[in-house]
Amino acid sequence: MEDLMSSEGAARVQKYMKEIQNTAAVSVQDMLRRISIERGLKPKDSVYAEDFMDNGLRIKLKLTIDRDLGTAEFDFAGTSAEVGDQLLSFLASSTDEGCTIPPALTSRFGICRFTGT
Repeated sequence: MEDLMSSEGAARVQKYMKEIQNTAAVSVQDMLRRISIERGLKPKDSVYAEDFMDNGLRIKLKLTIDRDLGTAEFDFAGTSAEVGDQLLSFLASSTDEGCTIPPALTSRFGICRFTGT
């Protein structure tokens, strides 16, 4: 990254990084709208999933999609508390910081695994 910044300049690298982020955001919004339409959801509606870790801990998700805005809210209420030997802290993170959705949940929604909002 240092070589790229040196050869192209920080302003140019940051400009292209922002463009990549904007393109990714539009792609996620399009995906959320597609899921909403394909599942026959109302313009603002929710889908639900629940799964269990090998040790019995519950992962519960309510995904609310706002098709008009192209946004989603991840609500993990009802998920088991974080325990020392598990990496469940991502479930408690806010949507502003992003989260990684476990594959068991993504397969039920038919969406790809992604990080971010």
